[in-house]
Amino acid sequence: MSLLSAPENEMKKIRIIGQGLAGTVLALQLDDLGFDVVVADDGHLSSSSVVAAGMWNPLSFKKLHASWLAEELISSSFRIYVDLEKKLNARFFFPANLIRIFPDVRSANEWDERSVHPELKQFIGNESDDDITADFNAPHGHGNVKSAGWLNTKIFLDAARSFFIKKERLIETAVNSAKFNEWIESGDIVIQCTGWKLLEGGGFDWLPVIRNKGEVLTLKIPSLNTPHMFNFGKFLIPIGEQQFRLGATYELDPKHLEPTNLAKSELISDLKSSLLHEFELLQHHTGFRPTVPDRKPLIGFSQELPHSGIFNGFGSKGVLLVPYFAEMLIQHMLTGQEILHEVSMKRYISRFRP
Repeated sequence: MSLLSAPENEMKKIRIIGQGLAGTVLALQLDDLGFDVVVADDGHLSSSSVVAAGMWNPLSFKKLHASWLAEELISSSFRIYVDLEKKLNARFFFPANLIRIFPDVRSANEWDERSVHPELKQFIGNESDDDITADFNAPHGHGNVKSAGWLNTKIFLDAARSFFIKKERLIETAVNSAKFNEWIESGDIVIQCTGWKLLEGGGFDWLPVIRNKGEVLTLKIPSLNTPHMFNFGKFLIPIGEQQFRLGATYELDPKHLEPTNLAKSELISDLKSSLLHEFELLQHHTGFRPTVPDRKPLIGFSQELPHSGIFNGFGSKGVLLVPYFAEMLIQHMLTGQEILHEVSMKRYISRFRP
């Protein structure tokens, strides 16, 4: 059973709570289809989307394998973000090679052995022609990851915010349970995209979302001139004007959002062990990622309140995950197409629902 009829016949509003990465991509795609979308946002000052480096990488380096659904996610992301750049008249999508600096001989050997595997071959390029030895300490060599890149989340979210304001479809407010119930009772569809901070009394606050604090640094490195991203345990991304984003740390269930000297020291220490250039620290950013125990998103609609949905829990891989699953959720609303079990919020009902 579908929730939506054709846009020209649909009388319901679709209300998106949260204008982070997930809420923004979902709202823009629904707007493309012609639905009446209204976004409510409180400024998301603690959202990871605001400060995220936005890097995506189709590989997992821990056991060197392709990330879950890598091919499908990359295909969807490239198509949708390019379309959104045109829609918003802004540049925020930057495909780039990722140079993996091997930490030891074992990693280098594993790379050589697995680079011909069908699962990995499409994502692994020949060793970069760039001589990185003038820039990085890489005694064990390096590899080249294709189909990687980064999204400038700040430019993207700011451009989208201006778009919604111009259409008079952005409400700058914090949504409480009373407002949520008012919208549901009026017949609107309400989809929560609130990240780590689930709406209390919104029907999904029993889901196991954990705050995962990430800290990143913005640096100026005048003597490092490269279009590539780098991974040496941490990542380093060129963001223009001799500036780079360095990250990231992970802290589960943190006590506060403030930047910490411990995280800063960890990031700088790892950078100094690899980078052969002087740098200047410009900014220290923090945000809370929404983390789920199985590291998969939470998507679906309530059984008791069929117009109440959730699109959340995308964590540090949100840039790749969100476009693909936004399309899946929209198809579910239009045609009743099943949501993939691995991301359906229903998988947690028996374990966590009171």
